[in-house]
Amino acid sequence: MNRTRTLKLNMAASLFSELVAFVTGLILPRLILVHYGSAYNGLVGSISQFLGFSALMRAGMGGAVRVALYKPLADNDISAISSIMATADRHMKKIGAIVGGIILAFAMIYPFCVRDEYDSFSAFLMVLIIGTGTFVNNFFGLKYKIFLQADQKLYLQISIYAFVQILSTIVSVALITDDVPFEIVKLGAAVVALLAPIMMSVYVRRNYDIDWHAKTDNSVLKQRWEAFFHQVASTVNENIDLVLITLMLSLKEVSVYTVHYMVVNNIGTIVNACIAGGESIFGSILVKEGQEHLRKTFFFTEWYFFSVCIIMYSVTATMISPFVMLYTHSVTDVNYFRPAFAVVMVLAVMIKSVRFPYRMLVEGSGKFKETRNGAIAEVVINLLVSLIMVWLFGVIGVLIGTLVAGVIRTMEFAIYCMRDILEVSCLHIVKSFSLLSFTLIVCCLAGRLIVPAEIGNYLEWAGYAVVVTLTSSLITGGMGILFYRQQVKELVQRLRRQLL
Repeated sequence: MNRTRTLKLNMAASLFSELVAFVTGLILPRLILVHYGSAYNGLVGSISQFLGFSALMRAGMGGAVRVALYKPLADNDISAISSIMATADRHMKKIGAIVGGIILAFAMIYPFCVRDEYDSFSAFLMVLIIGTGTFVNNFFGLKYKIFLQADQKLYLQISIYAFVQILSTIVSVALITDDVPFEIVKLGAAVVALLAPIMMSVYVRRNYDIDWHAKTDNSVLKQRWEAFFHQVASTVNENIDLVLITLMLSLKEVSVYTVHYMVVNNIGTIVNACIAGGESIFGSILVKEGQEHLRKTFFFTEWYFFSVCIIMYSVTATMISPFVMLYTHSVTDVNYFRPAFAVVMVLAVMIKSVRFPYRMLVEGSGKFKETRNGAIAEVVINLLVSLIMVWLFGVIGVLIGTLVAGVIRTMEFAIYCMRDILEVSCLHIVKSFSLLSFTLIVCCLAGRLIVPAEIGNYLEWAGYAVVVTLTSSLITGGMGILFYRQQVKELVQRLRRQLL
């Protein structure tokens, strides 16, 4: 299958999967809020974020294994592929066993963190139930995910998870509406989630002649500890906010965070899906083709992705507070109207999306060691700023820490890519980010002029969202024509080839 078709399949599957995640992500929290209350919704978010730190046990494994697989997959070297996957399998099983022990220990400690708001034994059970999926993923499913990503078949993995997510949502909705205990609802979802690694295992074992008992070669993981720092930075950024809110504030404030994050993060995953599989594409280009082709592909990807970010996040910043008020209209146990909090969250998530093309280029190039200092700095900055700001300003403070660390890390990624991988002037970054910021501000101001202070229902909200999206698209398109004529021309040519 050629690279263009693979990228299209990856993008299409990613967009579909994220739309599924967006819809299901709206359904379940609303039902939990109405049937069980904000504290229960906050509990799920809190436990999920704490368990997210278990990813540190496998930090660096995915990136190191993918980089090691690119050349053997390109050469169809089954012997080398088998050796790499056998090595990964052995290490993943060890990691899975350790993660299982960590989950059990956390299940015994976590109830003390929420004892004033939630029954201790129920909290213990919830950690074990939610942790089941984490354990199975580390012990059984991760190696298949890594392999399919490296072979540019991200679409298969994504499609499987989308199917399982739909099935899990159906089961959860049925149990919630039947008024069963909350622990039973999460147990049903956890059991359904086990289908994903099983389905990936069946596909890989039937379609690839991998010898899982081949001689292992630990040298294929030589970049693991360099990639480790990148995974640490990513894991801390994704999980530290709710950990701090849980420890320093309350489960209801966790619920406020998760309701807003549900919306913004779903938008972020849809945006990132627009270049899904890009890491393996860049890795393939570096193995097979020249520097000039890499530059051309990257600069087009960067402009295209920045344009998508501007449109999607400007609309989100404008429309999120009215949506949250509609979504939580009958929930009165905590105030969900936090417009300043919502805007800062949008910026914090957007800056992580903006770095996506640069991160994929770095990971596709295997440049983990060269960029590890930036990863360490991001962790330190995020923790220090978040701890200070949450004490001074409450829940919005953790977002300020994430935003500050994210900006610094993104600039480090961008500078390294320009200077050391693409070998072009860093003035390109100044142009790109200046135009990104200016266009985003103009789109947000235009949106504020369009949308009224109060919106009465979802249909009215959807109408304004369409108008704001069209406005942002026109503004962003106009800026592209003025300042990115070469990339716009290439986009038109690509669209013409697809239509003719």
